[in-house]
Formats: sequence, C-alpha cells, structure tokens
Amino acid sequence: MTIAVDTQDEANPVMEDVYRALAADPELTRAPYVLFHSVDGDFFKIDDLGFNGNPSLDQIREKYGITPTPTP
Repeated sequence: MTIAVDTQDEANPVMEDVYRALAADPELTRAPYVLFHSVDGDFFKIDDLGFNGNPSLDQIREKYGITPTPTP
C-alpha cells in the first residue's frame, strides 16, 4: 500500500486507520499481508504501532479493542 507521506510519524496514523478498518470488517477471518511504503518506495515500519512483524487479525482487534458486529 502506498502512503503519500514523507515521514514515519505521518505514516503511523494512516497505518492505524488501515488496521482499524481491517479489524472492524466482520467478513475477514485473516488479516491480509500489508506493506506500507512511501511514493518514493521507502518502507514504513509497523513496529512503531506495537506489532512485531505482520500482525494477525486477532492481534489487531485486541490492540484496538475492536469486536466486529456480524452483518445480518
């Protein structure tokens, strides 16, 4: 996923928004593998968000306190 920001500090809130959206989706059973990088190709670290490597969907939901509501 390309993020149009220049610094890690600018990328962190965007990455958190992406993870929150994934966590809230009741249809997902596994988190997709997501790499965040700038337009210039520099990779942003998810370590700053408290994850060690690509997080599972359960880890994301736990971190952000999200329990998705099933769709009827």
